[in-house]
Amino acid sequence: MKKIQKVTKLGYDEVVKLLGEIEEKYCQPDSGIELREVEGRYRFYTKKDYADYIEKSLKRQFSKLSESQLEIVVILALYGPLTRKEIEKRRGKDSSYTLRTLQDMRVIRKKRKGREILYTFTRLFKESATYEEIIEKVKNDEIEEMKLEERACEKKLKGGKEDV
Repeated sequence: MKKIQKVTKLGYDEVVKLLGEIEEKYCQPDSGIELREVEGRYRFYTKKDYADYIEKSLKRQFSKLSESQLEIVVILALYGPLTRKEIEKRRGKDSSYTLRTLQDMRVIRKKRKGREILYTFTRLFKESATYEEIIEKVKNDEIEEMKLEERACEKKLKGGKEDV
């Protein structure tokens, strides 16, 4: 936001108003793009309805993740930046090859935090339609899991008796 203010020489409120107008203009059904904020940066993105066409035409490698790669991506989506040991503990197996492959694909990157090396998503991957789909699915699965846990707790509180 500060960079936009500096470039345009406009105040905060004016920039927010203009960004709102731009978002409104491009959210129309006849537009193939939209303005979004990702990690404090505003960029134009292809709308989800058109994302598959663009991904295919650009031959993005993100759309074809293997099962083991997808497993690591979901773990990182759920738990945030993790060390290799933490990822392997959650998977129950060695992940060094898969982590290296995901780095080569520019899906994840290493990030040093003190003495630890954490794995986190690249900005390029976060901006992809694949990332959005995974995050959406993970959130929906978490909600379903919470509902199941809530029902189990209610059942325990009722003494394990079913409603008749």
